[in-house]
Amino acid sequence: MAYAQTNWPPASCGCTEWHRQHVEEYAPCAANTLVKVSHLGGDGAINFMQFLNQLNKTDSTTYIIEASTQPYLLGCRMLTIGESAQRTCVMVKGETGRKEDVVLVGLDPATSPDYWKSSEYGGPSTCGVTNFLGLRNVEHFVIADLTIRNFPGKMIKIDGGPGYFGKDIIMHNIDLWDCGSQMIKVAAANGYVSSRDAVLECSFLHYSDALFEESTYETQGISIHAGVNWTIRYNHFLNMRQGNWGDSYNSDAILIWNDDSMFVYGNLIENCNMGARLGFSTSGGNYMRAYNNIVVATDTDPRFSYGVAFEVGPNVTHGGVFHNTIWNPAAAGSMSSCYNQIPVRNNLYFTGSINSGCSAADNVIIAGSSVFSSAGTNDFHVIQPHQAPFIPEVTVDIEGKPRHNPATAGAYEYPADNTEFLALLDNEAMDLAVYPNPFTAGTTIAISGPAAIRHAMVTIYDIYGHLVRNLPVTNSGPDGRMAWKTEGLSSGIYLITMAVHNKIMTKRAIVLR
Repeated sequence: MAYAQTNWPPASCGCTEWHRQHVEEYAPCAANTLVKVSHLGGDGAINFMQFLNQLNKTDSTTYIIEASTQPYLLGCRMLTIGESAQRTCVMVKGETGRKEDVVLVGLDPATSPDYWKSSEYGGPSTCGVTNFLGLRNVEHFVIADLTIRNFPGKMIKIDGGPGYFGKDIIMHNIDLWDCGSQMIKVAAANGYVSSRDAVLECSFLHYSDALFEESTYETQGISIHAGVNWTIRYNHFLNMRQGNWGDSYNSDAILIWNDDSMFVYGNLIENCNMGARLGFSTSGGNYMRAYNNIVVATDTDPRFSYGVAFEVGPNVTHGGVFHNTIWNPAAAGSMSSCYNQIPVRNNLYFTGSINSGCSAADNVIIAGSSVFSSAGTNDFHVIQPHQAPFIPEVTVDIEGKPRHNPATAGAYEYPADNTEFLALLDNEAMDLAVYPNPFTAGTTIAISGPAAIRHAMVTIYDIYGHLVRNLPVTNSGPDGRMAWKTEGLSSGIYLITMAVHNKIMTKRAIVLR
């Protein structure tokens, strides 16, 4: 099948600003030493083999890999950071900001195209290593602006256990391409946390066709066990699938297990056996939300089938599935399934049931692709309104445009023209204030400006960059004021950030004890 040429994510989504925050000016690691990496070294750079040998032995270091038309060879290598001692502020990024300019491969796919078909799961590869990059006792790890391709094991694996787990992990603008197992796997020893405060954003995870036929297992773009506070946003998942082999038809774009506080939004999920399964566990997991995503199932190749778009598991009692667009003419599964009357609202979809375990309302079924600008090129802007009530859980659409009242069902708000809103932001005087400041038990956060009061997200971090709290504007009154209580927080400096579309303001606040 010829796939749609997709430019993802949308330019207005926030990835540019997140690149600045998480890669170019990552505040917790601002004092890092910069180390250049090239194939052979020299001219102030270390060579690629030196980089691999020292990556798990250094702290406070940013490795910048030189752009090259030739791939960097990994071979059958497994590398673990934070295995014997804690590591902090380890950053790996491509030189140019373009992920296609720095390509790390198991072996060159031009000469060894089947190297990724892992012998661990029955494939013909000479390598059966379980993973390439492992993270254990690590705080502040960033990988960005590069590609990992043609590798047999998991490309990134994050583990937790007694006394350790991954903290503040950022995966930004990476391309993971053809992998013998799950592309990103997050797991923990029984009863422990695997990871906390992690982001996968603005990335492309895909197979050229599908998981290899000899596989005795399955694949996922990302599979997370025992994680806390993860954000998965504005990624493109393509061909996470298998046919009648391995764990037949059981591969997912996003598979979330016994986790807590998981946010899935702005993703394009294309021709994957399963879309996003949230809380797929009988051993816990709660507070999971999927909104403003697009799920596409259009490949009629008889080898593949497509099941549930969104599944919410048996332990999830808080969360929801809101404002997603599902164009799935090749699917045979449900649109959404739940257990505990989880709200499923304002979704726009073509086919599939919503089971009785969901609290379904205001979802809109469409008759065909004519409601979209160009479904064949993955342009799912709607050309006519499909009204649904405004809901406070989702105040902007997938492009950051404000939701109207009534709103439009699905990921995109109608009409597509955003000029008026952007002009409002350009011309509007917005402000962020904190008073009293310093303070002890609590303070007032005040935002001003009509767009800010309706559409801002206020986020609080500690001085080390750890997320403390999100405060949606739905918590504020009509005058833009909201209370922040600080029980349980230590004294110190905190950063309060207000974001409206791509406009951001930050204030310092001081807590006294």
